[in-house]
Amino acid sequence: MFVFFVVGLGRRFRRLTRLQGIITSQARLHGFPVPLVAASEQAFLTGLSLGWGAHDDAGMVRLYTSAPVSTPPPIPAPDAKAATALVKAFLVAIHAVAAVEALAFTRALGISLQQFYRLANDAAGGSAQFRSVGREIVEALGEGKVGGDGAGTATLDETIKHLGAVVDDMQRLKMPAYLASTALQVLMLARRAKGGSGESKISGVIAVYGL
Repeated sequence: MFVFFVVGLGRRFRRLTRLQGIITSQARLHGFPVPLVAASEQAFLTGLSLGWGAHDDAGMVRLYTSAPVSTPPPIPAPDAKAATALVKAFLVAIHAVAAVEALAFTRALGISLQQFYRLANDAAGGSAQFRSVGREIVEALGEGKVGGDGAGTATLDETIKHLGAVVDDMQRLKMPAYLASTALQVLMLARRAKGGSGESKISGVIAVYGL
């Protein structure tokens, strides 16, 4: 199940889409929401509809630009710093929400969170956000300590603020934001589930999934 979140580059479109389809179909079978996986599946189905099925998944960048990304246009230093901050906020938020979704679905399937957490962390492509968010969730749900000395996670308010800026910028640039906009909706639902308070850690997103 975790393959969607840790799969590396170099996979074919059809294989990735098939794996995502397995997750979303099983989630429907169990009546469980997986909005981030569903959004990713829709993005890849878009690629398939454009005839990219036999290509490397890195070709998905063509949804955003037809120009080669190996030689991006120069960005002035002040703008580059701000752009880098937006990209970082984008990646942190998506990986954090994806970690919550993966763990929530794991729990719904009756799989040991301890076992899954260790497996995912040992897998190629494991993320720092999964380690920190996952540790908080495993311990909060009473499945014991998992150890580690990673940094604590940001609050819902902080994450919503930063990811909201990302989505605003992508909207301004007329760029599709499959995962960013979906993750932002999940975060805002989590804040409402907390009575409008965004002071809890991002691991509080688990409330959206009924846990």
